[in-house]
Amino acid sequence: MTAVERSNRTIAIASADNLRDPALRDLLQLWNQLRRERSLPAREDLSPELLRPHLGWVHLLDVLDDPRDFRFRLYGSHIAQMLNHDVTGLLLSQAFAGDFLAGLHGAFDRCATSRQPWLLETTGAGAGKDHMDIHSLLLPLSPDDDKVTMIMVRHVFDE
Repeated sequence: MTAVERSNRTIAIASADNLRDPALRDLLQLWNQLRRERSLPAREDLSPELLRPHLGWVHLLDVLDDPRDFRFRLYGSHIAQMLNHDVTGLLLSQAFAGDFLAGLHGAFDRCATSRQPWLLETTGAGAGKDHMDIHSLLLPLSPDDDKVTMIMVRHVFDE
C-alpha cells in the first residue's frame, strides 16, 4: 500500500473534557472505570465484551520508540470500509504522508507523552466523499501505569 497524502483535510486536537458524541463519552467513561486506582488502564483490562458497542470503530496502535512511530495493531472493520483502506500491521509513517501524517503523528505523540485522553478532529474531502468530519477519541494505555505502550482510538463519522 502506498502512503496516503490527505492534503485536503484539516486536523485539530482538543481536550476530551467536553465530548458531545454519546459513543465517545461512553468509551471515555469506560476508560475511566478501567483505571481503577491507576492513572491509566492497561490493554489487558479491555475485552471484546466491554468494547462490544465500539467494535469495528476502534483502532489499537502500538507506541514505538527510537524513532517514535505508531503501528496499527488493529484497524476497525467499519472504519476500513468507510475509508476504503485497511492499514492493519502498518506503521503510521507507512500508511500516511505529508502534512496529514505530521498532524496524526503529533496528536498520537501528544496522547502518549501527556498520558491523557484527547479529541482529534479531521474535516474535509476524503474516501471519495466531498466532505467528511471524523471525531476521534485518543485513549492511552499502559501495562505498568507508567509508560504508554498503546493508544486506543474510537472514531465517529459525520458525512
